[in-house]
Amino acid sequence: GPTILALRMTSSILGLLTVFFTYKLTKLYFPKETALLAAFLLAISPWAIHYSRISMDPSCLPLFIVLGLYLFTLGLKNDSKYLIISALPIGLSFYCYAT
Repeated sequence: GPTILALRMTSSILGLLTVFFTYKLTKLYFPKETALLAAFLLAISPWAIHYSRISMDPSCLPLFIVLGLYLFTLGLKNDSKYLIISALPIGLSFYCYAT
């Protein structure tokens, strides 16, 4: 059923995936130490903690943007099929946050 754990688990998993893909994205351009620092700073950022603790739509927005940017840069560097795949998370990010 709709328990507190079930509601917050989704947001916390999305927050963890955002940190992971931030690490992967920065590792494409910078050394491993810098990528770890970027992921750590995102993990302790009050903004990221706030959005990963609430159970609302904005918790998926950072993940879709970072995942889309990661796939887009993979497409520019390696294979063009990632350019097409990157359109899905970028397109979904428009529907995550209603201003």
